[in-house]
Amino acid sequence: MTLRSIARPLDQVVTASRDTPVREIARYMEEQAVGSVVVVDEDEPVGIVTDRDLTLSAINRDMPLDTPVRKVMEHDVVTADADAGVAEACRKMKRHRVRRLPVVDDDALVGFVSADDLLLLLVEELDCLATIVRYESPPH
Repeated sequence: MTLRSIARPLDQVVTASRDTPVREIARYMEEQAVGSVVVVDEDEPVGIVTDRDLTLSAINRDMPLDTPVRKVMEHDVVTADADAGVAEACRKMKRHRVRRLPVVDDDALVGFVSADDLLLLLVEELDCLATIVRYESPPH
């Protein structure tokens, strides 16, 4: 199972440019009920900003709300290839200590996956396997 098949599609990923004010980023997060925004240049992810970044960087330092997101975003964005598997994505999240991965194909953003997404997927798969085992197990 590849990330391409399970990631949120591009039309459901909230994106912004580097110059978008943090006020707008916060509004996007509220309106779309998301905890992160992928910062893009053309189609390529160049950063990511989370609600935590806004709280710790912008609000705690009394930054003006018109501050461009490039001043608070994580610049070393960790991405995952669209053809990577779920296990590979989990390992990448663990190795880089991130909970969110923009999914790319030839460096272009094509989707997004979070640790929550992967956890829910794995729970569904485990539930399916548990059901099979229950049906195949002899009664006690």
